[in-house]
Amino acid sequence: MGRSIVFSLIIGFIFGAGTVLLAGSFYHDVPTVVYQGEKLHIELKEFGFTPTAQPPLLYYRMTGEFDFHALPLKNEGFVYAADIPGKLLRPGKVQYYFAMETSSGTVTTLPQGAPYSQLYEVDVIPNNNKRPGGLKKIQINLLAPQENETLNPDDVFISFSVPYSIEDPNTLKFRIIMDGIDRSEKLIREGHVATYIPNSIRSGYHTVRFKVYNPDGILIGQRQVRFRISDMPSVHQAFSYKGSFFVDNRVQQLNSTNLNYTRGGLRLNFNYKKFELDTRLLMTTNESKERQPLNIYSLRFKYNFSYRYFLYLWGGDVAPDYGPLALQGRRIRGGSIGLYTRFFNLDVTKGQSLRAIEGLPSVNPDSSSIPLRRGTYRQNFFSVHPQFNFGSHFSWGINLVNAKDDPNSIKYGPNPKEYLVLGTTFDLNMHSRRILIHGSAQASIKNEDASHSVDFDTLANTLELEGTDRKTAKRIVDILTKPGFITVSPGLAPLPSLALQFDTQLNYFNQVLRFSYKH
Repeated sequence: MGRSIVFSLIIGFIFGAGTVLLAGSFYHDVPTVVYQGEKLHIELKEFGFTPTAQPPLLYYRMTGEFDFHALPLKNEGFVYAADIPGKLLRPGKVQYYFAMETSSGTVTTLPQGAPYSQLYEVDVIPNNNKRPGGLKKIQINLLAPQENETLNPDDVFISFSVPYSIEDPNTLKFRIIMDGIDRSEKLIREGHVATYIPNSIRSGYHTVRFKVYNPDGILIGQRQVRFRISDMPSVHQAFSYKGSFFVDNRVQQLNSTNLNYTRGGLRLNFNYKKFELDTRLLMTTNESKERQPLNIYSLRFKYNFSYRYFLYLWGGDVAPDYGPLALQGRRIRGGSIGLYTRFFNLDVTKGQSLRAIEGLPSVNPDSSSIPLRRGTYRQNFFSVHPQFNFGSHFSWGINLVNAKDDPNSIKYGPNPKEYLVLGTTFDLNMHSRRILIHGSAQASIKNEDASHSVDFDTLANTLELEGTDRKTAKRIVDILTKPGFITVSPGLAPLPSLALQFDTQLNYFNQVLRFSYKH
């Protein structure tokens, strides 16, 4: 068995304070303000074991513009950074978001829902309002909630006030930003007091920043508060919903061929107390029975015990994630059922991982002739992944992933194949998650030709297995053939191959130190 050992040592510096936002394994601090003519420095910080396949992209525009401008981010260790040139900035606001592709092929945006529902915003102040002597700052008073206070979902009341010595507070401009999103349009002003009451709010920690600008648009004061929403379900806001949709038409020219295709997508989310229903639909004019599915249909139902623990039913196109060595980034058309609790997690998925596509027969009537095009068998898929949680610091899981070509799904095709992966994973975190350790060990078996079965002795003699190897293979085959995971046939390799991965990450003194071992 060939071996390859990859050892990498990466040190990244993560600086900054203020509002820190999380989307997967990425953090972003929203800049406060930028003056016209000065460059706007944007940073995106990576923090975790999910590196990007390509450097993330920054998409930005000025308010009033329709199209976004793309700007690649430069990799500086665990920090991605870019500068928007000052000559491109006009007085007003810069709107922007990040787009990135993970190593599993998943494309995500920060903030989530961008660019259709949410965007980051930074004020661009006219250059003639920048005064070298500085301005007198004002003290912002926090009325509610208290710093690090825990609130129920129905008791969220956020209020700030400016000094009562200001004679006419109506000349001032107030802004309130919650978790990086501007909510100023819902701000209630009553003289010197500004209040914000969110319609609905998720459980967990939130950060709110309140800013005050003078009539010239210059920032003269700001105040920040961080608080937590408990897991108790809302009583008054029992029902809520949100949704988004898009339509995209593209025309491409390759040599003398014009390609014109249209995509459309719809996503709806409904919440009622502890129940949640999420639907997703993506359709394209390129969908064809002669290729693997491009359209996406998904319906997921969740019952939330809390914001971290829930029961779910997922149908349509599902994407279970057991880790990069076992199962990740694979779309299954079928269904999943799962459970996340304090002590035990479970995912069971069943469906089809490949669509049946018929091959083209040979023009020669002889049945032994090679087809003009070999088809693709429908591939039946099954996986299960139980995980045991020992407190909040250690978890251990096992997984089984099985995929089998259906020989009856098409007439003209290659030899049907079978795949089986068995393995285990563990995760350990210590010292307030400053020490993260992840390990995975996976054994895989592949059957290159499952068109017909033979007895084990015939297979062992063909592979010239003797002694201990023969006994070991016999035990493995007996365990895997009885449930129907693997067929004993001439294409079976009864001894599994092994893959290992171990990652360690240390987070101290605003530095990240990572070790990785793969086999």
